[in-house]
Amino acid sequence: MSKSFKDLTIKDAFMFAAVMVDPDQCRLFLEMVLGMDIVDLHVVTEKTMVYHPQYHGIRLDVLAEEERRTAMKRQ
Repeated sequence: MSKSFKDLTIKDAFMFAAVMVDPDQCRLFLEMVLGMDIVDLHVVTEKTMVYHPQYHGIRLDVLAEEERRTAMKRQ
């Protein structure tokens, strides 16, 4: 079942990616959710993290990094 564009919310993968890929929109969203100011934001989409070849890695939909803080959304 497909939704029309006007019915999409941040819960939909397409809308989430569309908001989070833009650093300015991502910063505004994170500031609202976290309730704090974010100065300089660097956004990486679909980041894979594997710490050791014998362990199962994870894929992050979005990795948002500030100089001292990191916010991640894992799928």
